Amino acid sequence: MDDLRYQLLFTRKTTDFIIIAGDAGATRVLITPRSVKEALWIQKIVVYPTTYAAVLLTFQDSASTPVKIGQLSIPSAAPTVGSDHVLDFGPTGVQLTVAKTLDVVTSATGLACLIHIEAYEKLGLVTAA
Repeated sequence: MDDLRYQLLFTRKTTDFIIIAGDAGATRVLITPRSVKEALWIQKIVVYPTTYAAVLLTFQDSASTPVKIGQLSIPSAAPTVGSDHVLDFGPTGVQLTVAKTLDVVTSATGLACLIHIEAYEKLGLVTAA
């Protein structure tokens, strides 16, 4: 319930994204802020593989030097016990750089999955140049 409190207080940006088995090495935009004054706050990322492959998923913002917020290593075969692929940043979440998108980079082909992201956006600190 705490995650939802921030999403309702600010602008909810929760979404789902599908990666197909042919995507590899490319940067995919998952969430975009609505203006250059907004910052995304990522609370949780959950990956649900449908086709397994040994792939490293890197989640980062789109700054010129990307700020990585987490990585998930997906095994080449479905595990026999539990298959949680979760990055949990708590109810407040982790802030991305103001005006930058949340991106995912895949290290190889073969993985097909659904990525569920719980997030919100709010006005970020804008400093005078």
